Amino acid sequence: MTTSKFIIGLVALMLGFCVQAQVQRSFLNTSFEQPALLGGPCFAQVYDNSVPFWTTTATVGVPNGTCTLPGGTSSGLIELWTNNFQGVPARDGAQFAELNANQQSALYQNVCINAGETVSWALSHRGRSGVDTMAFVLGDSPASLSPANIETTEIVGGILRASTDTTGAGTIVSCQSGSSVGTTTTCTTSTTNTWADYRGSFIWNGTSGVKSVGFGAISAAGGTSAGNLLDAITLSLKPYLEFSTPPSSGAESVASPTNLGIKVVGNVSTAITLPITVTGGTATLGVDFTTPGGTSTFNVTIPVGNYTSATTIPLGVVIINDTIAETNETITFAIAPSTTTSAYVTASTSTCGGVTALSTTYTILDDDRPTLSINKTRINGADTVNFGISGTNGVPAAVTNIATTSDNTPASVAALTNLPITTDGVAVSFTETQPTTQWRLTAASCIDANAGNAQLGNTNPTTNLASFSGNTITIPAANVLHTSQFNCSLTNTRYVDISLAKTWVDALPNDAVTVSATGLTSLLSVANTANETDTGAVQSVAVGSVLTLSELFTIGTAGNYTSALACTGTSGLVGSTLTVGSADTAIVCTYTNKSILAAISITKTDSKTVATSGGINSYVITLSNLGPASAHGAVLTDAVGVGLTCPPANSVACTVIAAGAACPVSPLTFADLISGISLAVFPPSSTLQFVYSCNVN
Repeated sequence: MTTSKFIIGLVALMLGFCVQAQVQRSFLNTSFEQPALLGGPCFAQVYDNSVPFWTTTATVGVPNGTCTLPGGTSSGLIELWTNNFQGVPARDGAQFAELNANQQSALYQNVCINAGETVSWALSHRGRSGVDTMAFVLGDSPASLSPANIETTEIVGGILRASTDTTGAGTIVSCQSGSSVGTTTTCTTSTTNTWADYRGSFIWNGTSGVKSVGFGAISAAGGTSAGNLLDAITLSLKPYLEFSTPPSSGAESVASPTNLGIKVVGNVSTAITLPITVTGGTATLGVDFTTPGGTSTFNVTIPVGNYTSATTIPLGVVIINDTIAETNETITFAIAPSTTTSAYVTASTSTCGGVTALSTTYTILDDDRPTLSINKTRINGADTVNFGISGTNGVPAAVTNIATTSDNTPASVAALTNLPITTDGVAVSFTETQPTTQWRLTAASCIDANAGNAQLGNTNPTTNLASFSGNTITIPAANVLHTSQFNCSLTNTRYVDISLAKTWVDALPNDAVTVSATGLTSLLSVANTANETDTGAVQSVAVGSVLTLSELFTIGTAGNYTSALACTGTSGLVGSTLTVGSADTAIVCTYTNKSILAAISITKTDSKTVATSGGINSYVITLSNLGPASAHGAVLTDAVGVGLTCPPANSVACTVIAAGAACPVSPLTFADLISGISLAVFPPSSTLQFVYSCNVN
C-alpha cells in the first residue's frame, strides 16, 4: 500500500465467480499481468472486476494510484504494482500484487476441486518494509476467507503460512497443515531476485465443489494493510474433458464440423491422447464420414495449453458430401471415463459436479434440398387438440394433423419434420386448420438454422423470417435459400366469447349505469323503460384471464336499487371476480338492478280555519319517508290554490323533523316549489317540513 491509502473498517464479501469460465481448474492471470498498467513504475488500486479471474473480499472502494487507471464497475479494490515501483522488481512478468489495497481482505480465485484430487501449487512472496506473513488457504466460500474467518478456515484448509523479508529470505511457518490437506510433497522455499519462491503438492480430502482459494495477510512490518507482495502464483489440477453438448448437427456439405469435438478446461502441461470410439448411428463409416485413421476407434490430441474457458478440440471427423437426397444420418461417439492414472478427468466443463457428457451424437443434415419443420404449441387446451397444416412448396397440400396433448409443450409429427422444399427462391406458405372458432393463431416464428453460416453461403438473418395473417404463415421467397433449414413454431391460444349485460326491474326512467370488466369494452345501459335488458357486443378473452366486473351509476342513485351479478357459461365467478376456465363456453355476465320502493307520506295544513280577503295564510307541508327504501332524489312540488296569490319570491323554509334527511340548499322560494324541489338525501324514517305564506284574494 501507499501512504495515500485509506482504511475502511467494514468488510463486505464479494460473492460470485469468474465470468470467463463456468468451471475453473487452475489459477489464471497468475502474474497479475492483466490489466496492463501504463505510466510505470507506478501502482494502482483498481476494481477487482478489471483484474481477470481475481476477486477480493474488500468492500467497494474508489480506484486511485499513480498509474493510468483501467475501467471497471463499482466493487472492491485490488492493488497492483508495476516492475521496480518503490524499487521492487517483479518476480515474473511486469506486474505483481499487494495484499490489502486499503483494508484487510482476501485475494482469491474460485476453483472446482474434487475430494481425493492432487493439487500442485507454487507462489512467490516478498516483504515490503520488513518481514511480512501471509496465509494461503482453501475455503468453501469467499466468506471463509474474510479476515474474521481465515484463521479458522486455515485449520481445515491451510496450505501454507509463510513469512518473507525484503531480501526474499522465506520462512515456512506451517506447511499444508489443514486437516483436509493431505501432504504428498512437503513445502519448499528458495530465493529469486529478492522474492521467496514457495511450492508444494497436496491431496484435498475435504468436500467436492467450487472452492475459494486465496491469500490473507496475517501481519506486515508496515502494518497489516501495507505489505505482503505476491507474484507468479500457480495452482493446477488435472484438466476436465467431455464431449461438446448438447448433441450437434451440421449440413452434409460441412466437411469438417467444428462443433463436433471435445471440450477442455484447465491446464494441459503435456499433450493428451484421448481415445474416441464410434458406438452407433445411422451413418456409414467410409460412405457418409471418415475418422482419423479410417477406423471406428481413433485418437484425438489435446494440445498443451492453459484453457481458461471451455474450448472445443475438433474430433477430426470428415463428412462425405454427396448429391443424393436422403434422410438425415447420425453418428454416435463415446469416450471412456477417466481413471486415477489418467492425465485428465472426464467431468462437466460447465458446472462443477455436473453430469459428464461421455457420449454425443452428431447428425448429418442432408442439404441437397432446403428443409422445413413445423411444430405446434397450444395454450389453455384440454385433453387432445388437433391442428391441421396444409400448404405449398414442399408443405403437403393435404391436411396433416398435429395432435397436442398438453399445454406449453411443442408437438410435432414426422410428416411435417425436415420437409424438402420443392423450389428455391419461391415463398413457402402454409395454413393451419383450427379445431374450433375458439382457437386462434397467436404467434408464428420460422428460424433458419443455417442463417448466417458463411461456410454454407447462407445470408439469412438469425431472426424470425415468417409473417402470418389470420391462419396463414408465409416465408418470403427471398429467404428460401438452397441451404435453408427452417424450424417453424406455431402457438395457438384458446379464447372464450363473453358479453356484458344489464337488466332493469322497476327502474326510474333515464337512470344509467356503465358495466365494466377488466380489458373489455364497457357497456353503457340507459333505463329507457322501467323493465328492460341491454346486452353489449360479443368480445373474446383468453382462457385463464381474470376479470374484475363492476357497475357505476352515471345517472341516478345506486342506493335506490338492489344489485346482483350472475354469469352464465362459466363456473368461475367469485364475488365480482371472473376466472375464465378451459371448460367455459359463451359467457354472459349480467348485472340485475331492481328498484327498492319507498312509501312517502305527505300532509299540508294552513294556519287558519277561516280565510279573510286581504289576509295572509301560512301553509305547512310535512313529508315522511316510511321506507323501506330511501327516496333520494324525490321531488316536491306545490301549486297555487284558488283564491290565493303566492308571489314567486316568497321564501320557503325547510326544517328537518326526523334525523337522516337533509334540507335542500337555501334560500328556497315559492318559485322553486312550483318547479319542484329535489330532495337529495331522504332515507327511511326521516321527516322534512316546508313552510310558506300566500295572500288571500
